Amino acid sequence: MKGAAEMTMPELRRQANAPPRNSRQAELVRMGQWNYQMRVALSFGTLVLALFSLAVADRFSRVPRAVIMAAGAVYLLLMFLGEALTLDGAPPAVAAWLANAVFMGATAYLSLTRPSKMKTSLSPA
Repeated sequence: MKGAAEMTMPELRRQANAPPRNSRQAELVRMGQWNYQMRVALSFGTLVLALFSLAVADRFSRVPRAVIMAAGAVYLLLMFLGEALTLDGAPPAVAAWLANAVFMGATAYLSLTRPSKMKTSLSPA
């Protein structure tokens, strides 16, 4: 039997949509749903982290690379938290997309609240 890491997307989808017959199979279905959603969420994760990095760089003039690296570590921690939440009963789709949602929220906040770089008014005097 293949593990989740060896399964193709159609195989994961089949596992995620299988009707559970007992509690052990219900847990496998739930983790299949999480693994399927996580693969999709991870493919968008690079874009999310790139946008976050650009927002941080735009907002702060001199950001140490360590801050961006720490953000990557926080992203990984949020992924592990999502898996733990799935095991505790949270919806797998929500838990898998948790890290992307948090970082997109932070990106939006940094982008929308940044101070204006315009020093003069555009209105005619």
